[in-house]
Amino acid sequence: MKTLLLMRHAKSSWSDANLSDHDRPLNERGQRDAPRMGAYLSEQECTPECILASTAIRARTTAEKVAQGCGYQGLVAEHANLYCAAEPDVLELVRNTSDAFSTILLIGHNPTWEIMLRRFTGESRRMPTAAIACIQFTRQAWSDCEYHTGVLAHFWIPRDLA
Repeated sequence: MKTLLLMRHAKSSWSDANLSDHDRPLNERGQRDAPRMGAYLSEQECTPECILASTAIRARTTAEKVAQGCGYQGLVAEHANLYCAAEPDVLELVRNTSDAFSTILLIGHNPTWEIMLRRFTGESRRMPTAAIACIQFTRQAWSDCEYHTGVLAHFWIPRDLA
């Protein structure tokens, strides 16, 4: 079985109007929520074996804080196709993942994540900042993952954590 974690970046700051969208950092709430979500992944025994993040600062910082929170020891890889991602790009990225990994975490942006959640599982959910959709595939190889073959096993948002 393969587990795909789709996480929307944590809450970002809009305080500096001179920054481009790509360069916006996390705000205080985002700085707090990202490591909490990482710790929760660890508690749920769902620590990723591979983390890929959008190149946007808010996504990269989210990835670093989630990694710290869950005890992830690997490298956090940046992937340009996760910023302003198109559906085929995300599917290709998933399908090209090494089968050595059972659980991968992709950190990116809406509306793409809500679209991908629906495409993989057939379920529609609003994904607020720092939300994580845990999608399970019965496939043995990432290359066999297709649209409508996943099951939404869990859906976690920061405000629901104890």
